[in-house]
Amino acid sequence: MPKWSGQAARLTDVVARFHDRELEIWRRCAHDPAFHEVCQDYQEAVEASRYWASPDHPDAGKVEEYRALVADLESEILSALG
Repeated sequence: MPKWSGQAARLTDVVARFHDRELEIWRRCAHDPAFHEVCQDYQEAVEASRYWASPDHPDAGKVEEYRALVADLESEILSALG
């Protein structure tokens, strides 16, 4: 089992967003802790955005805040991938 298999659930949105670069993402995460941390931050920001957008916890301000963070992290991920 790959050493990152336990992390798979934590990176589903990153891989879904950049599906054409999935292998590159996994390789980079396995060898670059800083890149892996950015990917985890992205995942958490996406999850937070979904949470605050849900009917049970609507908060448009927080949704926009997290969506902006997601966009910044997307740029950072793409920059790191080159």
